[in-house]
Amino acid sequence: MKAMKKRIVRLFLLLLLGALIVPALPAQAAGLPAPSQLGEQGLHVRLLQEALHQQGFLSIQPDGHFGALTLRAVEQAQRAHQLPVSGQADEDTLAALFARVLYQHQDTKKQSIELSGLDGLTPRESGPGDKGTAVLWLQQALIRHHYLNLPASGVFDSGTHQALVQFQTDQGLAASGRADRDTLPRLMTRPEEAGPLTLMPAWYAGAEDLIPMGATFEIKDVRTGIRFTCARMMGVSHLDAEPVTPYDTQQMNRVYGGTWSWDRRPILLRYQNQVYAASMNGMPHGYVANRQNGMPGHFCVHFSYSRGDGSQRVDTEHLNAAFEASFANWDDEVGTAL
Repeated sequence: MKAMKKRIVRLFLLLLLGALIVPALPAQAAGLPAPSQLGEQGLHVRLLQEALHQQGFLSIQPDGHFGALTLRAVEQAQRAHQLPVSGQADEDTLAALFARVLYQHQDTKKQSIELSGLDGLTPRESGPGDKGTAVLWLQQALIRHHYLNLPASGVFDSGTHQALVQFQTDQGLAASGRADRDTLPRLMTRPEEAGPLTLMPAWYAGAEDLIPMGATFEIKDVRTGIRFTCARMMGVSHLDAEPVTPYDTQQMNRVYGGTWSWDRRPILLRYQNQVYAASMNGMPHGYVANRQNGMPGHFCVHFSYSRGDGSQRVDTEHLNAAFEASFANWDDEVGTAL
């Protein structure tokens, strides 16, 4: 009974602490780092560099310092996406680089996030000659629906026009060749055969409520492809979980080469046919709810911008691992993540 009272008091204190020290997160917390420029340093620069490195624009390893090489990489990315070449990582540039991991969450208060011309998950209207993020998203949607074979460039060219006209014709819409408000809602619907899109939600912007307490979900380790089933047991600043069966515990242990470890691993979580990018450590610790799974404790799952229980700080290694996972898809073979 005393132990139970202590846990309740601790939970109350954590909730109170979270309410006091966790400010309302800016729009960037929904999947985009803050804008940056030459001379800046910090986690937001590190995430920018990770995206540039992943997409072949930056040859050096990310270090969190916006120097001359990062400046040139940003300029190359802006040219590739047909954006104004400023060398500054502004919102249009970030949206283009992070197009696969943008996430909008609308909670019960119907809070919304608008990112550089993106109205929800629907871009602005566009037509021939336009360029920028809205066109990039349009082209990516046409590619997903198998109407466009060319890489998304962010420029509304003749190939994009022809593909859009064909889509409108097949959908019984007016074949205007413009991405208008009648066309965009249908085009932005993800094809069933494409599988669930990987989202990178922020913990304090809605991710904490995506998987309820007691719910079971699947985890896939991005680097090995190993999968196992877990249950959410608790968690205030991040998600605490346990494998469901001894087999699941064995599979999780395989991820760590047979030795439990605090090392962070990029993972995908699948719950109710939606896939989320996250990070886990593999050291059993603390309270045990499932005494039949053979794991002497629980482990931690961190979404982007979640925090450690004791420090109440964002763990850079967890955040980087979640970022790495955001470039993977659930059905990827090992090694095919972008």
